[in-house]
This record gives sequence, structure tokens and C-alpha cells, in this order.
Amino acid sequence: MNQVPVVWVTTRAAGILAFVLLTMSMVAGLVLKTRPFGRLVRGISAIELHRSLTMASLTALAVHGVMLVMDTTIEITWSDLLVPGTLPFKPVWTGLGVVAGELMLILVVSYRFRRKLTMSVWRRLHYASYLSFIFATLHGIFAGSSTKSTWMQAIYIVAIALVLGATVFRILSPAPPKKEVPAAGARRPAPAAPESVTVPQPAVVRSAQRSEAPQSRQQPHPAARRHEVPATSGSQ
Repeated sequence: MNQVPVVWVTTRAAGILAFVLLTMSMVAGLVLKTRPFGRLVRGISAIELHRSLTMASLTALAVHGVMLVMDTTIEITWSDLLVPGTLPFKPVWTGLGVVAGELMLILVVSYRFRRKLTMSVWRRLHYASYLSFIFATLHGIFAGSSTKSTWMQAIYIVAIALVLGATVFRILSPAPPKKEVPAAGARRPAPAAPESVTVPQPAVVRSAQRSEAPQSRQQPHPAARRHEVPATSGSQ
């Protein structure tokens, strides 16, 4: 009974898993950022999902590299996994795989410095995810051991179609509304004063207030009283 080459199978499975997770990360980053599901998926949740998938893909890629070093059918050193083009087997295509992994590592590290980066730098860094996907696809097609398999070819076709479709969807979708952020040092406008509202009083209260108010009558001045001439009761 032939023994299953565990190292070789693990190496191939880890490489395929890394490529599938990278594809999912690309699609999540392109589609969920435009909020196609409205408020069901928040912007923060989309970013976290994109980051988690990228880290999972990088982890699978690390397992792929470790298994390559452990494989005794071909001599691969640790430096071959870091320096592109130094692998003895198809150096061009395996070198593209090394570059794709290093770009993924840069993207993962950039998340920790996101608040310190400007938006233009952040976008340029994440444009590198396209290069990572293209290099990983070329690496798998021309250096992978399962390229001739029909199921593996189907994976490549579906992955390319998904990324292209997500890119077109991102370009054609309207950008989500941005919140207005006040400039540094700018004063916020003072809140408007509430309008005074006159509450009508019941008729009983108004009548009670009128009954309690003193009836003021105009009294003549004392000096005017002295000059008054008393009226006579009869004629003289």
C-alpha cells in the first residue's frame, strides 16, 4: 500500500486555500465597501472582514512556505522564500508567488498604521492587492502542480471572474454618503435658541386672575380737591 505524501498534499492544499481566501478578501473589500446591503453591513464590519480574510490567506500562505521547506523532493531554503527568483524550480513564476506573499504582508501591516496614514497613501497601498492577486494567479497557473486538473482550472476561472465583476461593480456603484468633518480649529455653530411657545390658559384660570386683580380707579389729586367749589342746594 502506497503511503500518502502528507507534506506534498499539505503544501498543495495550503497554497490553494491561500489563493481562495485571497480572492474572497478582494471581493469583500470591493463589494462590501459600497454597502450593497444598506445598513445591514456597516463600513467598519466590511473593513474587519476584509482584514480577517487577508490575514487568513497570509496564514495559509505561511503554511504553504513551511511545507515547501520540509519537502525533501526539492531543496528549498528559507532565503528562497524571501528573495524572489532564487527558487530552482521555475524561478520566474515562483518568484511572482514570493512577491504576492510579501505584498499581502505589507497590506496586513498597513492596517495597524491606518490612522497615521493619509487617505491617498492608504489607497495606493491597497491598490497593491490587485498586484498580489495577479501575481498569485500567475504563480498558481504556471507553477502549481494542479493546474492541469479541471477542478483547479474552474477555481481560477471563477476567481478571476469574481474579482473582475467586483471591480466593475465598485466602479459603477455610487459612493456612500460621506459625513462632513469640521476642519481643525473650526468652531461649531451654536445651537439655535428654542422658540418661545405660549401655552393657552384655561378660562377658569383667567377669570380667577381677573377677580383677584384690584380694580384701580383714578383718584383726583389733593390740590385739586381744595379748589373744588361745593355745589349749592338752592339759589340766593
